[in-house]
Amino acid sequence: FPELLQNLIEQTLIDFVSMDIKAPLEEEKYCLTAGLGTKDVRHILASVIQTIDLLLSLTVEYELRTTVAPGILTEEDFLEIGRFVKGRSKEGVPPKRYVVQNFFPAPTINPEFSTGKPWEPERIKGLKENLQPFFQEVLIRSR
Repeated sequence: FPELLQNLIEQTLIDFVSMDIKAPLEEEKYCLTAGLGTKDVRHILASVIQTIDLLLSLTVEYELRTTVAPGILTEEDFLEIGRFVKGRSKEGVPPKRYVVQNFFPAPTINPEFSTGKPWEPERIKGLKENLQPFFQEVLIRSR
């Protein structure tokens, strides 16, 4: 996928990219959050990292985003994502935009996600403040 994305950007066929980062970029948490099997996760993580590197190296507008997964992701997981992405950036320029999307229960393949509860607004606001050092802009999306 990173190669296809780069090709589309170079041909100026797209001018904005939204990329989901499901969890910190380590196998166990990513498998759990993304519903991946262990045999697939290494390849997926490599593609996610390549895509992050690509977005950080080009001038195309982008946002990176993560949805709160109740009972799976913690505030520390979000901070780990922030540290990782900022550590990949070049020349000390922080990554552009990171969006935290609050969870809303809905019918899904995993029944656990149909009953979870969104994080309280105060918790999300605190997370946003803690993520500020890692990105140029941090946004919260909720209903």
